[in-house]
Amino acid sequence: MWLEDKGGRIFVYPLPEFVQPTELKDKRLRAWIRYIACVVSLLSTVASLAYLLSHSSGLTSFLWGAGIGHAWFGISGLLSVVSCAYLQSGQTSLRDLQELGNGDDLSPIDLRQFANPRLETLIRIAAVETTRRRLSTITDAIFLFALLQQPRIQMTLARLEIDFSHLLDDIAPASLSGGSGNVSAASLSAEVRQRIYEGLELAITNRFPYLDLEDILLGYAARPESFGPVFKKSGLEYKTVYAMSRWFAQEQEQARQWAFWLERGRARPKGFMNRAWTALPTPFLDHYSLDITQLASHGRVATVTVRDQEINLALEILGRTQKNSVLLVGDPGVGKNAILGAIALRMIEEKVPEILKDKRLVSMDLAALLSSHGTAEHNLQQVLEEVGQAGNVILAIPEFQALVGTSGTALDAATLLTRALDQGYIQVISLATYADYHRYVESNDHLRSLLEVVEIKALSVEQTVEVLEEETPQIEHRQSVYLTYPAIQAAAELAKRYLPDQALPESALGVLDRAAAAAKAAGKRWLSRQDIQLTIEKQTQIPVQNADRQEAELLLHLEDKLHQRIIGQDDAVRAVAEALRRARAGLHEEKRPISSLLFVGPTGVGKTETAKAIADLYFGSQGKMVRLDMSEYQDNRSVYRLIGAPAADSSSRTEGGLLTQPIREHPFSLILLDEIEKAYSDVLNLFLQLLDDGRLTENTGRTVYYNNTIIVATSNAGSGEIISLIQNGTTGEALDKEVI
Repeated sequence: MWLEDKGGRIFVYPLPEFVQPTELKDKRLRAWIRYIACVVSLLSTVASLAYLLSHSSGLTSFLWGAGIGHAWFGISGLLSVVSCAYLQSGQTSLRDLQELGNGDDLSPIDLRQFANPRLETLIRIAAVETTRRRLSTITDAIFLFALLQQPRIQMTLARLEIDFSHLLDDIAPASLSGGSGNVSAASLSAEVRQRIYEGLELAITNRFPYLDLEDILLGYAARPESFGPVFKKSGLEYKTVYAMSRWFAQEQEQARQWAFWLERGRARPKGFMNRAWTALPTPFLDHYSLDITQLASHGRVATVTVRDQEINLALEILGRTQKNSVLLVGDPGVGKNAILGAIALRMIEEKVPEILKDKRLVSMDLAALLSSHGTAEHNLQQVLEEVGQAGNVILAIPEFQALVGTSGTALDAATLLTRALDQGYIQVISLATYADYHRYVESNDHLRSLLEVVEIKALSVEQTVEVLEEETPQIEHRQSVYLTYPAIQAAAELAKRYLPDQALPESALGVLDRAAAAAKAAGKRWLSRQDIQLTIEKQTQIPVQNADRQEAELLLHLEDKLHQRIIGQDDAVRAVAEALRRARAGLHEEKRPISSLLFVGPTGVGKTETAKAIADLYFGSQGKMVRLDMSEYQDNRSVYRLIGAPAADSSSRTEGGLLTQPIREHPFSLILLDEIEKAYSDVLNLFLQLLDDGRLTENTGRTVYYNNTIIVATSNAGSGEIISLIQNGTTGEALDKEVI
């Protein structure tokens, strides 16, 4: 395996071990066949024209009588030229070399077929720099120095929040050595050839479309060798460079797909029968709906690459002849509407079952429909009739609960929809939350039997990062700021941790958008991880950024600060301070409260005052303390006071409980459970769940999270024994063991 440069052209011997040479030879054979077909077609056209011009007028009259004139030959020649151009227009891609094999008999391959022109420019710049230093060989250090000066690599490093100017300064000494004499040309050293080849291997392995500069940088990061200390100092790592390479490749692929979808959307090949031609107009529906397929054909729908399983299942259901309507069920913010757009994209790309080709996906505007002139039932009836008569419409119902929840007449909206689905003349894709599904659909056995449920669960942090990468170009265009990759990662990670009551990816998208808007307002050009942390802090009032000097000083001397308000209690103060330091360092289990403390002792020793001091020092105010006197929760109805009373009926809503609502509004708080031994047994079981899972579900069905709270319980139990032990000289750990 080696590289050779001949006259500015880079050749690779042989291809990587996973390339199939016979497959490549087949591709070459097919290319030669295309060339020969083009030449034959053009020659035949020229020969026909020459024959026509040189022969008798009788032949000309015959051709004119048959409707074939001079123009026909011109058109034929033009079509031949266009056909040849189309046949030869395919772009060579590294993906043509993927998928297996090796062969030593393979002839050299011109690397320029599979590399971005930027690589050739890089080699030329490195060669100029080499000859300027009177060297005949491009060294590894000079090549890296030239690589780091390329605008694309500088953009890559900037997106990774790496200061490339400092990195250049660190690399420069290794590349400053020079030679003597006059040198007119420079060749690639063995090390540089190896770097290029490793970049090619990485690009093929990672299924990138072609070799680019970041793939060369990826090779350096994978095998830093003598540059390891410099890379480590700057924070340049293989995994982050790989993430950027994948992101760039994804952006290029997304742009290519957009162009493809736009073209297919404007002029799609038609099957045996074009249902769009034979369909009836739908004026009433068009007035109260939005054609998602039309939006997709104009590039106004976002791509979704992380929901293939759910999209494929939905399309499989829609392609059936019976029970072919879909109900997407998931929490708010998981991306149900985005799946509608992805289905529309598949439809214009015609990557759908045959029965769905040439159909439209139309989203109904229920708010406008139900508030327009006439009764809701009459308007819905007219929409359903038009959909059924058209024959090429799949009806999307984003606010399903608003439709099936409207009633009051004998023939309500749910009955109308159920009847239309039962008769089989319409198809729908409905969207609902779990709460609305349980409330409106599960109780309607007939309606439930007509809809196939597809669950849409919240994305993982890694999947959310992919979604944010896809949305980044739109956010950057809208807010006129550049997003760094650490900022994108932080938006997903911190939204998952500090906004647990909101589902990914919507929570992360909201954080990213708010941070970008704030950066634009501040006149910034770049949005960094620190900006995301600041946005989360403002939204949740929870300290997210790394402890600054002032906070570090506070945590370091927390015992002294507490002792300014609490006399004695050295062991208790030390235990509290250590727990808070661990929590601020991120060492506590994320799903559980920051710390759970039990203060046991007689009345008046400072249990409540210690809790107040913690709230004041750690949370910034005693107002961040929720105090509950457990002597008031001694009966079987006490649980409802804490999480909210159950609704009297399915349509009513009540406020949350005394334990849930304050934390939902202020998640960064201290909860003081005074005299916990007096609480009812069911209340104690509730606290057990809180301490173990870090969450409770209130009466409205909403989950409240306690992973950013400190739980302090106080008790007078055994105070007499404690006093007796202390009087007998028992202290420290021995006292703790005796009390427990």
